[in-house]
Amino acid sequence: MDMKKILNIILISCLSLLFVGCKDDEPQKPSIFIDDTSENAITADFDKWLVETYTKRYNVDFQYKLVDSNTDESYNLSPTDYERSKELAHVINYLWFDVYSKVVYDDFLKLYGPRIIMLVGSYAVNASNHTITLGTAEGGIKVTLYGMNELKMNDINMLNEFIFETMHHEFSHILHQTKVYPKEFEQLTPGSYSPTGWQNRTDKEARQMGFVGAYASSQPRED
Repeated sequence: MDMKKILNIILISCLSLLFVGCKDDEPQKPSIFIDDTSENAITADFDKWLVETYTKRYNVDFQYKLVDSNTDESYNLSPTDYERSKELAHVINYLWFDVYSKVVYDDFLKLYGPRIIMLVGSYAVNASNHTITLGTAEGGIKVTLYGMNELKMNDINMLNEFIFETMHHEFSHILHQTKVYPKEFEQLTPGSYSPTGWQNRTDKEARQMGFVGAYASSQPRED
C-alpha cells in the first residue's frame, strides 16, 4: 500500500471520529437560543402557558430564551436553564402578578407594570466597583433579572434577596417612570447618598442613616 492510500485512510478515519464526536456533543436539553415556536417544539407547552398567563392576561412578554441584542453587551452573560425558567415563571406569577391582582385590581399591572420580563442565568458583574447587578429596569417597560441559575430554590433568604426583593424593586423603577414620586423625598437624607461607596456600608449602618439597606443609600432613585 502506497503512502497516498495510507494518508487517505487516516484522513477518512479522523473525519469519522469527528462526526461521531459532533453527534455526541449535540445538546440533550431544550435550546434556550433557538426560538422554535412549532407545535412539536420541546418548549411548546411552556411557551403556550407563558402566552396565556403573562401575555394575554397582563400584556407581558416573558423572555427566557437569551437574545444577545436584547441584553447589555457590556456584560458577559449566559442564559437561564430551561427547567429553572419554568420554576421562576410560576414563582414570579404567584408572588408578583397574582398578588397585585388581588390586592389592587386586575388591570393595575396592565397599566403600570413592565411589558417585558427577561431572565438571565448569570450575574451581571461590575468589575469597576466589584459589585453585581441583580436586576435592571429600562424605559418604563422592561425588567431584567440576573443570576437566575445561581439561585438555590430551597433557600428562602437567598430567594428574598436575589429574586423577590429585586423584582419588586425593579417594578418600583418601572412605576416611577410613569408615576413620579415627590421631589421632596430626595431631601430627607440629602447628604448621605454615596453612588460610588454604598457597597462599603453594611445594611445595619445604612439603616442607622435612615435607609432600608446599603443599596438604597446609593442615590434617591434607589432609596
